[in-house]
Amino acid sequence: MEESISDDGRLYKGKIFQSKKDLKRTLHMYALKEQFEVQIKRSSKTRYEAGCKDGECEFQLRAFKMQKGEYWVVQMFLKDHTCNIDGFHARLRQANSWTVGELLAPKLQVHGHSLKPKDIMVEMQVEHGLHLLYTKAWREKDHAEASVFGPPEESFKLLPAYCHRLKEVNPGTITAIKTNVANHFEYMFIAHAASLHGFQTVIRPVIAINGAHLKGKFYGIMFVAICLDANNQIFPLAYSFGDVEDKMSWSWFLNELKNAIGSPEDCMIISDRHLGIKAAMEKVYINVPHGYCVFHMAQNIKMITKGNM
Repeated sequence: MEESISDDGRLYKGKIFQSKKDLKRTLHMYALKEQFEVQIKRSSKTRYEAGCKDGECEFQLRAFKMQKGEYWVVQMFLKDHTCNIDGFHARLRQANSWTVGELLAPKLQVHGHSLKPKDIMVEMQVEHGLHLLYTKAWREKDHAEASVFGPPEESFKLLPAYCHRLKEVNPGTITAIKTNVANHFEYMFIAHAASLHGFQTVIRPVIAINGAHLKGKFYGIMFVAICLDANNQIFPLAYSFGDVEDKMSWSWFLNELKNAIGSPEDCMIISDRHLGIKAAMEKVYINVPHGYCVFHMAQNIKMITKGNM
């Protein structure tokens, strides 16, 4: 009788997988559960062989691709170890990329992009006894995110549909996307209907604008326009994304902001008076007072004088 093992990550002779990827995933998860290290002996388009990292051990798996479709079948599976497996248990095991990716996927579906490399390192060590360096945790997080959410590059293609959906479910929302001559992304602007309505009815017409550097695979700038509500809490008005912070990007953002809110009476805009903002204000909001943000002034003075004041 063949090894009768269910589909909960275990293996048996004759088991069929939908793809080679599924076969590899199951093998590595099985190795994690049984606490041994896998050594891939052969991997081609039609054959896949693996054993224990101890070359003298008789543990062995052999599988081949079926003639029809992309299915793979386990031809041989010797599950018993003849090595000193306790020695492997005693060592601090390094995690395989396949294993980490599979363990991270369900966590990313719950926590999204907020999961940090340090959190991953702790969870892998505590829950599975896997040791990850920070750089590996970061790298595997990127790989797992691409597997769960799709490659970041592909997300740019979804922006027009995303903006359309925003306006569809939030009537009055204003969006804009700018691309270059090669149809590559340059800027995106969003002002939600609720924000625009609040600004036009109850919010004081004092707008603070600023740019924040984005971190991740694609660097850039997030441009924001905010106000304060009656409780002196931050009230988001509009935001935009671009590649760099300069006169051109700020001019585009302020133009879109002007298209969304116009030039309200008694309006004032404050900022850290970045050179790009200053030049854009003189071009777009000529008659609107432009004031300094005292907090940014203090921070800039502190930085310039290196705290010697």
